[in-house]
Amino acid sequence: MTRDQWEGIAWIFVGTIMIFAGVRTACSGEITYCSHHYGSVLNKRDKSDWVYRIVDGEKCWFPANGLKRGREKPLEELKWPSKEIPAMKPIGEFEKRWQWIDPTGWTHGE
Repeated sequence: MTRDQWEGIAWIFVGTIMIFAGVRTACSGEITYCSHHYGSVLNKRDKSDWVYRIVDGEKCWFPANGLKRGREKPLEELKWPSKEIPAMKPIGEFEKRWQWIDPTGWTHGE
C-alpha cells in the first residue's frame, strides 16, 4: 500500500471515532437529581467536576460527567429530589403471620 492509501485509511478511522464520540455526548436525556452542595459525600470540598444551574431559584449542583465547557444540561433534565415521605404500605396477611403478639396482652401503644 502506498502512503496516500494509508493516509486515507487513517482519516477514515479518525472520522469514525469523532462521529462515535459525538454521538455519545449528544445522547443525553437522563434525569439528574440536584444537590444543594457541590462535591461528593466523602469530599465536600471537591469542586473540580461539579457544575450548577439555577433551578427554581436555587443553585442545582450536579456532577459534570464529561459535560463540555460551553454546553449546558437542559433544565428539563434537572430535578430536585422529592421531599415527600412515601406512604407506608399496609401490612398484608403474610406479614401479619410473622408479627409477634405478647401473650400477656401488652402493646406499645399503652
